[in-house]
Amino acid sequence: MKYETFLKNLAAGKTAPIYFFFGEENFLLEEAINKILNKYVTPGTAHFNRDILYAEEVTGAQIVNIATSYPMMAEYRVVVVKNIERLNSEAREMVLRYCERPALQTRLVLTAGRIDRGKKFFNNLMKKTEWIEFRPLYENRIPMWIINFVKQKGKQITPRAVQLLQAKSGNSLRDIANEINKLIHFTRGKEIIDEKDVEMVVGVSRNYNIFELWDVIGTRNFDQAITVTRQMLEIGESPIYIVSMLTTYFVRLWKIKTLLKAGKNKNEIAELCNIHFYFISKYLQQAAAFSEKEIETNFEILLEADVNLKTSYQKPHLVMDLLMYRLLKHHNN
Repeated sequence: MKYETFLKNLAAGKTAPIYFFFGEENFLLEEAINKILNKYVTPGTAHFNRDILYAEEVTGAQIVNIATSYPMMAEYRVVVVKNIERLNSEAREMVLRYCERPALQTRLVLTAGRIDRGKKFFNNLMKKTEWIEFRPLYENRIPMWIINFVKQKGKQITPRAVQLLQAKSGNSLRDIANEINKLIHFTRGKEIIDEKDVEMVVGVSRNYNIFELWDVIGTRNFDQAITVTRQMLEIGESPIYIVSMLTTYFVRLWKIKTLLKAGKNKNEIAELCNIHFYFISKYLQQAAAFSEKEIETNFEILLEADVNLKTSYQKPHLVMDLLMYRLLKHHNN
């Protein structure tokens, strides 16, 4: 079952007696558990009708006894058993037998981290339950997740703010969600979270980040590229990191140009390059600003800069100034 299908069914009250949630994306997994709890357990009856168990602390008999108990003053009880990969063989057999005839008054949620689907226990469990694997989101899906998560909080967020938030927080949904909650509190009274809000709360400065440098290089703005690079160095950014990220940038432009030659359309390029649709038009424009020959030469220039930073006695800011000149102006001379 897909997570989106689970959410639709849950909203419609169409739930299964047993769910098996597993995978490495723990934030979404925990969110799914909480949605079931919120659906079926009220604060006034939580003490009687909600049980959170850990496999390493309970026996199979205890799990079954709790799951077959009747709810008090409610239609359902919810039992969550975490880390079921840690159940011993006897407990696993008891859980599988319970799955054959589950208690209809209970919503049992079994969870695990990464599993080996080839193992008999998990294979049988997936046949007897509604299961969802929670995989880490691909990088290009995170911007839309951010937009939707902010929307759930009653706000909107600008594309640039989305990009900066992801750049600062990384790809951990839990970390991103924590930052969004801070932003929601910080922007009380505002409907739209913008770039300045992210700068204030998350600690990113528009003129001091690699995405800003990508943008000015993509427009071949030499003077601004020098300014941004120097500012990044002043706040302690590693010049080797900057060179590495510029290499990543030109690899992306090279891939875009290759896909364009192959006849791919904008949406296909966005998917294949892991670029969110908000930004694909900008990247297409930037790819058009450099010829294939220039990009090939830029790879050589970036490699030379990387070697100089690691082995020579040249001052980093001089290496980076020369790098900007060679990337953006030297081709025209």
